[in-house]
Amino acid sequence: MPWYSHSYQPAGLQAAWGRVRRPLRIFRDETDLTAAPGLWPEIVKALSAAEWFILMASPAAAASKWVQQEVAWWLENRSPERILIALVDGQLAWRGEDFDWSTTDAVPQTLAGTFLHEPRWVDVRPLRPETPAAAERPAGTRATSLRLGDSMADFAAPIRGVDKGILTGEHIRQRRRTRRAVAAAVTSLTALTLVAAALAFVADQQRDTAVRQRDKALANQLVAEADTVSDTQPGLARQLLAAARGVQLTPEVSGALISSRAVPREIHISAGSFTLSPDGHTLATLKSGSPRVETRSGTRLARDGEVTLYDNRTLTVKGHVALGQTPAESMAISSKRLLAVAHGATVRLWDVTQLGRPVERSSLVGHDSYIDAVAFSPDGRTAASFARGSSHGELILWDVTDPSHPARLATLRSPQLDDAYYDRLQFQPGGAILALSGDVDSPVFVDVAAPRRPAVTPTPSGVRSLRSLSFDPDGRHAITYDNNRIQRWEVDRSGALSQPHDLPLPDPTVRMGEVRSGSGGRAAAIAEDGRVFLWEENSGSQTAALVAQLPIPKWDSYNAEGLEFSPNGTTLAMLSPGSNAGAGGANVGSGTLRIWNVADGRQRGAIGAVPGRAAIRPDGRVLAAYDDDVIRLWDISDPSAPRRLGKVKGPESAEDLVFSPDGTTLAAHSDSNGEVWAVDVQHPQRPRAQGIWKSPSITLLTSMVFCDNQILAAGDLVGNVFLFDTTQPERPGPVGTVSATRGAVTSMAMIRPGHDQPLLAVSGLETRSAVIQFWDISDPAHSRPAGSDLPAGRYETQQLAVSRDGRLLAAAKRDGAVLLWRFDGAGRLPDRLPQINDTGDVNEVEVSGDGKRLVTLGRDRTIRSYDVRQDGTTLRTILHMGQVADTDVSFLGNDHALAVGTSYGKTDFLELDPDSNTAELCIGSGQRMTPEQWARDVPDLPYQPPC
Repeated sequence: MPWYSHSYQPAGLQAAWGRVRRPLRIFRDETDLTAAPGLWPEIVKALSAAEWFILMASPAAAASKWVQQEVAWWLENRSPERILIALVDGQLAWRGEDFDWSTTDAVPQTLAGTFLHEPRWVDVRPLRPETPAAAERPAGTRATSLRLGDSMADFAAPIRGVDKGILTGEHIRQRRRTRRAVAAAVTSLTALTLVAAALAFVADQQRDTAVRQRDKALANQLVAEADTVSDTQPGLARQLLAAARGVQLTPEVSGALISSRAVPREIHISAGSFTLSPDGHTLATLKSGSPRVETRSGTRLARDGEVTLYDNRTLTVKGHVALGQTPAESMAISSKRLLAVAHGATVRLWDVTQLGRPVERSSLVGHDSYIDAVAFSPDGRTAASFARGSSHGELILWDVTDPSHPARLATLRSPQLDDAYYDRLQFQPGGAILALSGDVDSPVFVDVAAPRRPAVTPTPSGVRSLRSLSFDPDGRHAITYDNNRIQRWEVDRSGALSQPHDLPLPDPTVRMGEVRSGSGGRAAAIAEDGRVFLWEENSGSQTAALVAQLPIPKWDSYNAEGLEFSPNGTTLAMLSPGSNAGAGGANVGSGTLRIWNVADGRQRGAIGAVPGRAAIRPDGRVLAAYDDDVIRLWDISDPSAPRRLGKVKGPESAEDLVFSPDGTTLAAHSDSNGEVWAVDVQHPQRPRAQGIWKSPSITLLTSMVFCDNQILAAGDLVGNVFLFDTTQPERPGPVGTVSATRGAVTSMAMIRPGHDQPLLAVSGLETRSAVIQFWDISDPAHSRPAGSDLPAGRYETQQLAVSRDGRLLAAAKRDGAVLLWRFDGAGRLPDRLPQINDTGDVNEVEVSGDGKRLVTLGRDRTIRSYDVRQDGTTLRTILHMGQVADTDVSFLGNDHALAVGTSYGKTDFLELDPDSNTAELCIGSGQRMTPEQWARDVPDLPYQPPC
């Protein structure tokens, strides 16, 4: 053992001894003595093995008998030169040849006279935490650490037999090596931590990327699956599309949501017939009751009948009418919100103004047999009921002006009513005819001009053999079917049918069932080979085109119990009882009511449509469309229900309709004679011609734009832009001319680069390069170029579009590019945004009013929508329109809907908002997806049905 220490020292110093003395072997009585029968022998054993004795001097040590014994033993058995003193506490003083015992109190008197010279001692009192010197600096500071190391070197040097300087230098070197090792370890650990964090971040990013890619693939797969089942299971198809939206809104999913209205809605019901209210707001279904019947094969249980009332917009049940076990075969709803049900031999009436609380009124009593059909006149004042008894048929007209006190007007019996079963009564809208038809060879026409004196009229020779007949909602046309021919007739107020036109059939040998006529020249028929044919009137003629063949299960086509257009003609509904069992047979015994969106039969994804090519007023609430030489104005505040306003004559073969910025003036130009027309549309219900101007050009006009609310710019095929003052109809020529390009003017737009006068941007078919020119037209008679031309690539610019504030300019190019510039200040060049690259020619581009969205229509007839950011664009929607799309596309007022021109002369409205489209999908989505269906179609996600 190199040395021995008696431990009357503070704990901090004890720890310090341990740190500094290594690798010397030490013995400290306080820490190294074990429990033993005799303490002194253990101490003597330790002293005997020690080479040095370090006395931790203090008053407590000096008074300790153990210290006195240990010192005495050492002086007796070892040299006093091997004693080192560490002054821990108290006082220690040397005078002459011995300690100054008048002052010294830290060492025992045993040492008196021991040393010939002053012994080695080190004052370590400043290192004690409780001393004033130590309190002035925080424990663990560098000064404290250095002082402790120096003190320990005072003891270690004689023990090790080396100079203190060498020992201190070695200590410092060792300390530095330790510090370097610690720093290296810390650096390594920090680096490893950073690497681990980076790897974790990369792993998270890769995982997120993998999840996004998985979700993208799954969402697009659901779109494809929905397309596969849309004909046979439309309800499931709608839920799959809604599920795709929940997984990830990819551009393909967004496009599928827009066109999802082409997938029919369906509800599963137990009913034998249905009807719609004249305003189209209410759908009613009828389930007939039946009494208990005993037969040889068994007992047929009684069944209660009922009428279920739906909100036709949301297809939610709003009310019920209980009918008991009496059979009910027919019903109707009047324009006065009166529900009539043929209930046995009685017609029962309910006021259904509040669907949730139908109020029963007086019944119509007068028939002596079960009633087969009931109907209301268009004004809701007259009701008709027909019953065919065992010996005769009977038609009764009723006055239901006051449903609480109805009155019989007349009873009609005629031989023509005795020989057939009529299950459909129709009042001619706006006319004086009541038609009875059914599964018979010939309808019966009854003159009801005088309801108290109805009379059967001679059946027109051309319709004496008909299987089905249906009046248009306007009463001026009718659709008939017989002998594999479907014809559309003109009808006068007396009910006379004339000028039939055959509707085209893809297969004249196919047998037809129900036929119906709808508003807007629409017609539909159920073919018994599993199709529903849909026709629409050709624009500007009485002929009709077959626009769609809607697939249905063949069983449904045999058993259809009803086919009806909505009053506005935008939806078509068909009921087929018992046709859809549903998952697990849950709906056995129920029927399916399918509802197709037919606002545009060729593009059934449209939420609405109007005839003609269109322009949108800047506020997005009014649309102007030209059809031949007529300009019609429409209220499109609700694009799903466009409402006619006024109309005015326009130029022959009109092209390009444009509104002034304030929406009070509409301009059009002729495609044949260079005329420019202006129409005052300040009051859209009463538009009026404002003036006609003649361009001096010998070529056709190609493009127009209002420069302000007064000046109209019109470009021609040779690069001229003529400026017309639309407030001066007495001045038939232009007030100025701009020679803009070397080729045809392809497009124009008004930009606002700053606070200065707006500039006219002109693009044309240049022979050398494509540029966009800017013109200051503040003085129309002296227009001048404004700044440098804007380079626009090599290929011609086909369309310019600008945001409402004139700061974002877009140019559609023939090479498939869309170039974008943002103007932020007067006198500054515009900032060029990253260009958009399409798959081919971009025929049309449109910027939303707020400049945050952009749509393109390419040569591939695909619409793509983009979000526009400050530094670029993001693709949001891909919608394949097919050959139906033409070259016109515009945002509507809220920028969430589009108006798209079609190749067949209509303007369709498309809803862009994915949330609105998803909510619409869940209306009429049939039975909710089962967990088994979900696991099959969405295997990687937990069960969460979207509807």
